[in-house]
Amino acid sequence: MSNMGVEMLAFTLAVSGWILISSTIPTDYWKVSSIDGTVITTATFWSNLWKTCVTDSTGVSNCKDFPSMLALEGYIQVCRGLMIAAVCLGFFGSILALVGMKCTKIGGSDKTKARIACLAGIHFILGGLSSVTACSLYAHRITSEFFDPTYIAQKYELGAALFIGWAGSALCILGGIAFCFSMAGNGTNKRLPFLFWFFVLLFSIFIGSKMNSMNLEIVALVVEFCGWVLVCCTLPIDYWKSSSLDGNIITTAVLWSNLWKSCFTDSTGVTNCKDLSSILGQESHLQACRGLMICCVTLGFFGAIFALFGMRCTRTGGTDTTKAKIACVAGGCYIVGGFCSLSAYSLYANRITAIYFDPTYADQKYELGSPLFIGWSGSVLCIVGGSMFCLINGKDSKPKR
Repeated sequence: MSNMGVEMLAFTLAVSGWILISSTIPTDYWKVSSIDGTVITTATFWSNLWKTCVTDSTGVSNCKDFPSMLALEGYIQVCRGLMIAAVCLGFFGSILALVGMKCTKIGGSDKTKARIACLAGIHFILGGLSSVTACSLYAHRITSEFFDPTYIAQKYELGAALFIGWAGSALCILGGIAFCFSMAGNGTNKRLPFLFWFFVLLFSIFIGSKMNSMNLEIVALVVEFCGWVLVCCTLPIDYWKSSSLDGNIITTAVLWSNLWKSCFTDSTGVTNCKDLSSILGQESHLQACRGLMICCVTLGFFGAIFALFGMRCTRTGGTDTTKAKIACVAGGCYIVGGFCSLSAYSLYANRITAIYFDPTYADQKYELGSPLFIGWSGSVLCIVGGSMFCLINGKDSKPKR
């Protein structure tokens, strides 16, 4: 089979495995148990990574989400992180595979496309290993409880979602390996160790040995601007921290807060909010987070303006040396802004976790909200994009110090 055929087969295997892995995250029946009557099954208990449910003989299901992320068992938190990492790695691996395959007309020369295809294979292999680790860890917990004679609580068995996840992981790993070996016939030295080519790939993709400075600047601008937009989006978003009041079956009320207000949402969906009106009377960590977030937004705004003046694809900014210096200033603005927002989210999260795990704290306890995770991702993108700007233009700017 030709290299093109191998790549197409590898792409089919890897993407099919990635789809199976992605489908297991919302799938029910990661673990299942039943209460049997004399003739029929009277009730079925099942759980996944997000909720636990019971289904009676009439088919009616009553479910309860895992409300507390910080109080969850460690293996569930690890499984969630590994499965999300596998989905993300598969997504980026699919994009790189489309660029690096021979049947497409993008990606540069044959050697460059082969290296991109190999990098896609590495993404698929890492994603498959992450998902197989998550499924195996979850299954190990089920089996250890099932065969433990001292365990007196409800015992479960392996669910269908685990077998789907294992199958998808195997397909991802096989497709990734096929992608990595498909570069052997593209003018590369077969005698070189695989790890050497792995580092060559990282260098060529991210440092730009096969990409000119103008294209790298555009990539850096897209990365840092997307990060800045994510950070800005978290400012008005609710649920920086949240807590729930649970009844027997449903959640009766949700308490949540952000940097500006504190709210209460009941089971009917009615929300009552109260602004945090007193600036001087606020806790110090809130004041610090507000200041850091405003600094990040301001620095990102000026960084975007400096980037447009300093990029090589624009005709403003003066000579090449001056444009390179302006671009370095833009990168510095994004780096400082990224660290400001990262510090704000980390400070806010540290306050939540410190209170949550404090046994002497008697007031309402909260958990980490989704804006914190969005903000951390945006902060990392800002820092990475700003660093790329500085690295690309640092040589041309010729700084004296």
